[in-house]
Amino acid sequence: MKPTLKISETVINRLTSVREPCLGNLFGVFYNKTQYIIGLCLHFDDENSQIVQHFPTEVELCGIFELKDTIENVIITDNPLYLKVTIGAISDVQASFIVNNKLEAATIDILTEEYLYSQFLHIRLKAQLPLICNPAEDNIKDALQELRQHFEGKVAFQCQKEHVFLLENGINGISSDSTVGDLCKQQLMGNDAFNKNNTTLDVLQVDMFKKVSQEVITEPKKNHAPILCVDKKKYESLVMVLNLDALSLIHRNLPLKNVYEILVSSLYRNIVIIKRTILKHFQQSGGDHSKISYPEIFHFYPQECGHFVTRVYSKNESECSLGTKNMILNWNKVRHFVTRVYSKNESECSLERDRKNLHSRLLLSPTHPIFRRVNKYLFKGEHHNNSPLINPHEGVKPTTNGGDIGIARGIYKYYHYNQDKMEDNGWGCAYRSLQTLASWFHLQGNGLDLPNSGEEVAAKGPELLNHFQMHGSPIMIGGGVLAHTILGVDYNRQTGSIKFLILDPHYVGNENLQVIQNKGWVGWKGPEFWDKTAYYNMCLPQVPRCV
Repeated sequence: MKPTLKISETVINRLTSVREPCLGNLFGVFYNKTQYIIGLCLHFDDENSQIVQHFPTEVELCGIFELKDTIENVIITDNPLYLKVTIGAISDVQASFIVNNKLEAATIDILTEEYLYSQFLHIRLKAQLPLICNPAEDNIKDALQELRQHFEGKVAFQCQKEHVFLLENGINGISSDSTVGDLCKQQLMGNDAFNKNNTTLDVLQVDMFKKVSQEVITEPKKNHAPILCVDKKKYESLVMVLNLDALSLIHRNLPLKNVYEILVSSLYRNIVIIKRTILKHFQQSGGDHSKISYPEIFHFYPQECGHFVTRVYSKNESECSLGTKNMILNWNKVRHFVTRVYSKNESECSLERDRKNLHSRLLLSPTHPIFRRVNKYLFKGEHHNNSPLINPHEGVKPTTNGGDIGIARGIYKYYHYNQDKMEDNGWGCAYRSLQTLASWFHLQGNGLDLPNSGEEVAAKGPELLNHFQMHGSPIMIGGGVLAHTILGVDYNRQTGSIKFLILDPHYVGNENLQVIQNKGWVGWKGPEFWDKTAYYNMCLPQVPRCV
């Protein structure tokens, strides 16, 4: 019996936007006779087994896709799912399951991001493991491989904020019949629905505990005198503390008792990508272990993908060489977590080729950086309590103008009156708006260009819409009257009507998202919002095309 097939709309959008023939892999999660397709990657024989290590655990290779100019010449593969897309035909996406070397047509259900994460949630597991070994390449490989022995039956997992322990042979602190969704409700109960991230993703935080006691041995032991062996010679060793940070994508109805093995597998994946990074830098250093930098794990959630991607980067590389200038974050197109491990000494310039390759393989735009350190996903609790809110416009009531909508891409911080213990009520709106724009560039890694200017704000609908679609940066507006930040426009080309998504820096109060949204400090405004008797200057930051 064929399973039900649900494909993420972000996968469909990326496939139908390609204009060249190509072949690639499909990735997803199988649960309860349903195959969920949430990711893809162009096909490269030498890297097919590696890319899945950068996705959350439980996301696996489950099929292939092929883009062609015609619908002929269907190929047969060893993967159970085959997706065929005709180039230039937006609605021509055909799915088949491969059964006994024959294609059986399948019906596609489009999977929205909201539905996907109403069914699934993420578990984030953080742990530390020591790495001590001889500084030779083979010894490093063996030591990293032996780290797996730290997990097999020797660890337990505790859900943060709850006295719930997941053990190899059971669970403690909650009913044995409980599901992952039950634990999520219990852990998130009482949390403010409006948080700094304003994210809809539920992420359970889990810690790892190592077993320190020995197994009870029933057989009698033979006592003998202690034996000590001393090898007198000069000895060097590589000593590191590896900070593991692993993600898993798990259905909410999965019994908790089945989660233990998944968490162990997520640690295995983490070690694999860390091992790859350490060995790469060991080889680049010419075998000098003193030049090996601590690897850092980064999780990215590009909206265009629809799932997390994990990467490992080197820690001590200067951000100057990382090319943090001229960077754009295209959050409107990537919708899954991407995790990267970066060596601490690795520059963004040296990583540019790697990023370009990843953009190409995931069918992402080459004009918007999404895998730099500054692009990492901010989990709940990673903000300071009194830090400015991020993206407070997310969740406002939608506009009813019925036109084409352009919204600022990326993330920004909301600056307004009386922040940072500075009394600027009545005079600080302009620089607060400038702070908001500067925060957008900082969080995207861009440098500011000279602004454009214009008058008659309501008549600038086409230009403003084009700006948000092309550049995606917030617009600062002010001059003869109070200053504001424009986060988006809804311009109806048929009627000429326009509405503006306005962020007001004149708000005085605590960082309360619900008050800010309900009281209109961020929201859609009509042309009457602007003073027709005053002049306005607009700063429309232009951003370069790069990765």
